[in-house]
Amino acid sequence: MTVSIVRNDIGHAAAPGGVMKDSMRVAFDIASELGGRMVFRSVGSSRARLNGDFEFLSLALTSPLIPKPSTTMSIVLTPFARTRLFPPNSRPSAIQDCSADEFEQRLNTELPLKDLEGYAPFCRLHVHHNRTSTRCTAVPVTDTNHHLLRSAYEARSSDELPVLVRWFGGIDPPVARYLLPILYSRDQLAKEGSPIDADWGVVGCLYTAEPEEIPMVPITMLRNALGVGEGGSGVPLDREAYCRSAAFWEAHANWRR
Repeated sequence: MTVSIVRNDIGHAAAPGGVMKDSMRVAFDIASELGGRMVFRSVGSSRARLNGDFEFLSLALTSPLIPKPSTTMSIVLTPFARTRLFPPNSRPSAIQDCSADEFEQRLNTELPLKDLEGYAPFCRLHVHHNRTSTRCTAVPVTDTNHHLLRSAYEARSSDELPVLVRWFGGIDPPVARYLLPILYSRDQLAKEGSPIDADWGVVGCLYTAEPEEIPMVPITMLRNALGVGEGGSGVPLDREAYCRSAAFWEAHANWRR
C-alpha cells in the first residue's frame, strides 16, 4: 500500500531533500498507529518507509486509512463547548493539559487523522491523537464496578430540562488515545441560535481508545428529535440508531470524580 502527501494538501514548503516537514509528522503518526518504525533512505527523491510496506512520496493522500480532510476550513469552539470541555473547575473528566484557545488552534493547524461523517449532513467528527492526559469518555460496566454507578436528574444548561443521567464515581479510566471533536456547520449553529464566525463550530468532544465515534447517548437523540426549542438539533429519531445506542450505553457509562 502506498501513502503519499501533496504539497498543495499540506500547504507548507518542502524540507531539504524534497520531503515535507508535515509529511514526516503524518508519517510518524501512522507509524505509531500501525506499531511500525520509521526508516529513511534516499532513492532519487527522499522517501520515508515503514517496515518496507508503506512509502511516503510527494504526491497525494491515497491511503484508505486516512480519508482526505479539508485543511482550509475554519473551526471555533462554541460557548457551549468551552463551558463543557474546559470548565472553570478543571474537572478530571474534561480535557486536560491545554487551554480552550490552544485546543482551538490545534484544530485549525493540524491535519486530522480521519474526517468522519456525523449523524446528520451538518455534523462531522475529526480524529486527532490525544497528546494530553485526558481519559476515555465511556467505561464498560462490569460485575466488579457496577456498584459504583450513580444517577441523577440534571440539565446541561439553565435553558434545558433536567434528564436522567448516570455515571461512575470513584474510578480512573485509561487515558484516551484519541480526541474526536464534534463539529456542526455554521448554518446549523445559526439555526440553533448560536451563530459563529467560522465554517464549523465544536459542540462537544469524544475521548476514545479507538479512532472511531462511540454512539450518541440515547437522551441526546431524543432531545435532538424534540427540536431546537428543547436544546436539540431537530433531526428526527432513527429507531435503529437509537437501539444501537441503548445497547452500547446499557453496557457503558460516563465517569466523574
